Amino acid sequence: RAFASCGFFSGAMADEQATIVVLGQKLNADGSAPTPLLKRAERAASLSSERGGRFIICTGDDPANVGVAEAEVMRDALLGLGVPDSLVAVDTRSLITVQNAWEAIALLPSGCQRVLLVTSDFQMPRARYIFEAVFSSQGIPAEIEACPVETRRWQSGAQAEVNPENRNALTLAEQLRDEIDALERRTPKDLLSIADVEIPLPTPERLAAAFAEIRAMLDECELHGGDAYTPTASCESDVGDEACIDDMVAAS
Repeated sequence: RAFASCGFFSGAMADEQATIVVLGQKLNADGSAPTPLLKRAERAASLSSERGGRFIICTGDDPANVGVAEAEVMRDALLGLGVPDSLVAVDTRSLITVQNAWEAIALLPSGCQRVLLVTSDFQMPRARYIFEAVFSSQGIPAEIEACPVETRRWQSGAQAEVNPENRNALTLAEQLRDEIDALERRTPKDLLSIADVEIPLPTPERLAAAFAEIRAMLDECELHGGDAYTPTASCESDVGDEACIDDMVAAS
């Protein structure tokens, strides 16, 4: 695959080549969207409405094997929120975050300079780390800006104990601990999952920064009983670097 043109969509963009990429999450057993996924769609729709409409890429196939892709469910949610169908593209091939990043590249509008990455706050440090690695490996110049969605404990810990495979039943603290494990053990292997493509690991310093972000959230989450974590910054507007949450290395 050749990515020199940064995708097959062309034409002027509504906001200086800024594109939203929103990540999926495993669907409920009946194929419906879990609350965190709907919150991601709401955030993406809000970001898209700024400055006349931004293009949105929804990513995620059907790792839950429920018969519908996460990206398709997100697109339906976005359309229900008033986002025009012409501003939404879907990737229904990817099953893991590395593949989310890889498949998103081919859907980026030409001239893309910035990616507003939308996912839950607990996943953002690892997701941003991976997107930076994948985009850098392909010479994609787009800057990855984090636009995290605040997460609360949607399900009780008791439900998680009944079915530990159900990620939607995990508490926020459990999600964060799993993210630490994923970043440490699974991500290096995941970066090898794209056939015939070499994706170098980012620097140790970049990895340490990602770990620090997750641990800072976990510390604050546990301080407040594991119910919620409130980000210190958000991406509600797009004015200046302070608009999006940045590396929280000093927060460790």
